[in-house]
Amino acid sequence: MDLGNMLQKVKQMQDNMQKITEELSKEVVTTGAGRGAVVVKISGEMEVKSITIDPAIAPMNDHKKLEDLLLLAVNESILKARSLAESKIKTVSEFNLPEITNMLGKFK
Repeated sequence: MDLGNMLQKVKQMQDNMQKITEELSKEVVTTGAGRGAVVVKISGEMEVKSITIDPAIAPMNDHKKLEDLLLLAVNESILKARSLAESKIKTVSEFNLPEITNMLGKFK
């Protein structure tokens, strides 16, 4: 791989990453905890969009349980959003890093 080809691939990868970032900002994952008693929606950019609490459990006096359900649902949403981002990023990480390292070593 020559330097010009490598730079072209880097530019292409940057363009693809920009596109993926834009796509992720539009995607939302939804998870629930407590059989749907707490539902969290989070964007592909890891921004919590909404938290919904089933009115049936809202008046409960067990705040610790509600906190635990919120924590569980938020963390599960973050994991799903990360997985979504990772799967999209894999599509652009086609670089053969050892090959690039070897090539850059030639310029020392």
